Amino acid sequence: MHFRSGVFGSGLLTLSRHPITEAAFHQYTCAGDPASIHCGDYLAAKGVGWTRLSTPSGPLDVFNTHLHANYSHKYDKPQGQGPQGAAEEGVPPPAVDDFAAFRMAQVLELARFVNSVSGRGGSLGAVLGGDLNAAPHTLEAAVLRSLLPQLRDSWLEGREGSSGDPGHTCKAADNSFQPRRQVPERIDYVLTSLKVSGCQLALKRTPDGYSFSDHFAVHTRLTLPDAPLPPPPASASSPLTAPASDGNPSRRAALLSSAHGVVAEGAKRAVQASAGHISFALIMIMQAAFMCVFEPVMTTMGHTINPIMRLLIPAAAALLALGAGLMALVGFVADAGQARSLQQAQQQLAVALEGARGAEAAGGGGAGTAGSKGTASKRR
Repeated sequence: MHFRSGVFGSGLLTLSRHPITEAAFHQYTCAGDPASIHCGDYLAAKGVGWTRLSTPSGPLDVFNTHLHANYSHKYDKPQGQGPQGAAEEGVPPPAVDDFAAFRMAQVLELARFVNSVSGRGGSLGAVLGGDLNAAPHTLEAAVLRSLLPQLRDSWLEGREGSSGDPGHTCKAADNSFQPRRQVPERIDYVLTSLKVSGCQLALKRTPDGYSFSDHFAVHTRLTLPDAPLPPPPASASSPLTAPASDGNPSRRAALLSSAHGVVAEGAKRAVQASAGHISFALIMIMQAAFMCVFEPVMTTMGHTINPIMRLLIPAAAALLALGAGLMALVGFVADAGQARSLQQAQQQLAVALEGARGAEAAGGGGAGTAGSKGTASKRR
């Protein structure tokens, strides 16, 4: 199943030896910066693809995704709302690259889509694989673990070989491709609710001795249960408002607070980018108008225009008008659309953060774990 999207495509392909009975694709509304054409994420229109496989044991939900890239790998100081601060709460420092807000918003969309599809029940479980462009120690990975507690990292559970192997999938030392904008990290995952019987890196070398790509594949072996899981209760909470799965509402509140800050900053930048492109379009329109009246004004004043200039002036005016139209389109449509998507994610995080702080106050900070933990376990 090839999930097509955007101009370039998100590059998502799911192959299965078992029949695919259902499939769907959710395109992330927070796609990226429209003006960053050199990066290509916005034009790729990344998202998450879902297939339901008919296995001998029953249906299995498989999700395939690719999140916005991190091109600078810069991180801020830890921020949080816990009583002892974010460091004590175990909240990773947020990324401060230009696309951190888009990546965080995509994490929220991914979690919502996975929970909404797999939450219908009748499935053996869920498998989520893909390039998350976030190492395990990052805020994005921590937030995703909090929103999808039923999915476990297969590398941590079934790693084969040396226990000290970091499992770098991108820019690994033995990869023949070494992208300059990347750092050695484990950013490709297979997350699953199934039992993991083994996990290792694969597809490292072609017969000619070269790497297949700048990323290594993650090969995970899973054990299917005997019967599908029962559907969750109808009153189950959404992933943003469900109780903390680790029994620590303080850490969940700190995670959501940090994520809210990242998305809020990105929304502000998107609004500024929209205003900047619109202002630039107005300037270009005024320049084009000046070009249109330049020759008549000069003629009225008794000046003679060079024949070559008479040809260049209309051409310049046309180019300026075309550029103004493109800038206005980017500002009014593309930038404004991304700003609204980020603002919506910001609002959703604000609601979830309010609920998490209420749970933290009711549970007395890090205490009050048994009830929430039992509820979360029952929902899984």
